Amino acid sequence: MNTYLSTVALEKNRWSSRIPSLLVSDYLDRLTHDGFSGIELWENHYVLASKEEQKKICSFPGTIIFNTYASFENGITDALKRLSDILHDLHVSGVKFNFGKNPEAESSQIETLLAFLPYLPENTTMLCECHPGTVAEKPENAKKLLDLLPADRFKAIVHLSPENGYNAKRFALYPERIIHLHCQLRHPGQQGRSRLDAYPGIASDRILALQSWGFRGSASIEFTEDGNSPDETYLNCVRDCHFLQEVFSCASFI
Repeated sequence: MNTYLSTVALEKNRWSSRIPSLLVSDYLDRLTHDGFSGIELWENHYVLASKEEQKKICSFPGTIIFNTYASFENGITDALKRLSDILHDLHVSGVKFNFGKNPEAESSQIETLLAFLPYLPENTTMLCECHPGTVAEKPENAKKLLDLLPADRFKAIVHLSPENGYNAKRFALYPERIIHLHCQLRHPGQQGRSRLDAYPGIASDRILALQSWGFRGSASIEFTEDGNSPDETYLNCVRDCHFLQEVFSCASFI
């Protein structure tokens, strides 16, 4: 299973100032050795980085999925043109995006996403996260929106810890679109995130459920238990990567 390090997992400022506190390049040389196939690059880890840091990330030979928060509600804006330049510079394989929250803007978002296709690098896939709070949160609406977009370029993400238990319905409605997993686990009854091996039964059951529904895609370690430093958090991501890969590979022989 191709597994990626989501760089936002390491970022202590991800939900506060959103100003990067670390250099992604400090981790690139060890990723493959530690079991990762590449990175899911948080937008600000690139956009707000120095030119030197951007060059180091661009020279990374592994696979890059770009995690963008760009709006697709207002046509091809200058911001989307800049995003296109970034995607080409990074030679990304995929772009994680979200629909907005306003149902009245669904049509304009579909129009913009279709218009954005020529701005994508060749063979780059758009990955809809179907995030809680967006118009794609409910599986029925996600299917409606995805049906309006070409299946070869627009795919979907599921979460290991889904809101409202929607995963079974997502696989029932659009299984062929689901090719990527965002992996994180919360402490039962709490908001804080844990490592997968802290609750091996729960984590394994959720991984096996995905496989039973036909999931054979890739994954990002989206979040894990926060350490006291980015290096500690990185090691937790590595442990989650190994746990996920082991459960998934063992299940393949059942």
